Amino acid sequence: MAKKILVVDDNVTILKMYYLVLTSCGYEVACAMDGASALIKFQQMKPDMLILDLEMPAASGLEVYRRLRENLAQFIPVLFITGRPEQIPREMILSGDAKLLGKPVKLPMLKVMVQQMIGA
Repeated sequence: MAKKILVVDDNVTILKMYYLVLTSCGYEVACAMDGASALIKFQQMKPDMLILDLEMPAASGLEVYRRLRENLAQFIPVLFITGRPEQIPREMILSGDAKLLGKPVKLPMLKVMVQQMIGA
């Protein structure tokens, strides 16, 4: 059974690109364009991994992350993809609670990071 990934970004072109790359690797991918719909899709999909943009309407990536961490019994790997890495709290990355990729994303690196975080 394919691993499930929820990708959240407010840029439709970026979402399509991530969707194509990750589905070609065999993952089941769902997309959301804002934080509020991400929380709903998360409950419906129960993904194995979450990829979050930082700056989005209707709840930022950090807000989505914090809400899910408060309500989840199990650990879900989170990859933040942002053009502003300085906005991610350093302790989150150092603790291993989340990983970070800067924009613009190099797609081979995205594949490697996802595979390292949840396998094939």
